[in-house]
Amino acid sequence: ISENRWRKYVEILQRYLDHNQLLRPQASQLAGRLNWACNALFGRCGRAFLSPILARSWNREARPELNQDLVTALTWWKQWLSAPRADLSRFVPAAPWRFTSPALSY
Repeated sequence: ISENRWRKYVEILQRYLDHNQLLRPQASQLAGRLNWACNALFGRCGRAFLSPILARSWNREARPELNQDLVTALTWWKQWLSAPRADLSRFVPAAPWRFTSPALSY
């Protein structure tokens, strides 16, 4: 994954966090991008943090505002993508709602 793409994903995540909303089509697109990044870097590890994003994309009645699970997942992804690559590992905490800081584990 290129540095430009890496930076772009961090900017996208920050924009959603700043605006405090994520629409269904945006959630679907974001989940696809993050899933691709996940597979390109370390395989299927870290997919638990995609669950709240995917749940938003599937829920036709969801409000656009971010809930706590989405904030936690988006923050984790942002911190993980912002970390130096040398500091990343394949370890992922079992549950995305148990946010660890800094989220350098993957």
